[in-house]
Amino acid sequence: MLLDALWKQLAANDSTEGSVSWGVATHPYDDGDPRHNLSAQGVATFSTLDDLVREPQRMFLAKYASVPPQGMAIQPQTTLFADEQGWQLNPAAGVNDTVRARNICFAQSLSVQ
Repeated sequence: MLLDALWKQLAANDSTEGSVSWGVATHPYDDGDPRHNLSAQGVATFSTLDDLVREPQRMFLAKYASVPPQGMAIQPQTTLFADEQGWQLNPAAGVNDTVRARNICFAQSLSVQ
């Protein structure tokens, strides 16, 4: 996994892994509904970002930076930035502007949980 390799590289450098502020850019995709869990298909959706990224980041913070559980929420490495998202307008598949607006609201709600 890319995050594992990144953490190992940071740890090998000079123990800056706990002091360097960085987060993770994500590109969650889905089947037309960001609430669906598609991890069994290898697809990261807004509903599974916590499992796929945030939880591993917490594990790495504990392992490489000795951050206690109560300090995890304030670590920038647990920040996820969905820098590419969108639902294509596809009336034939039922994806109209109403569905697109709904998905943006669902994605935002899932992101702040």
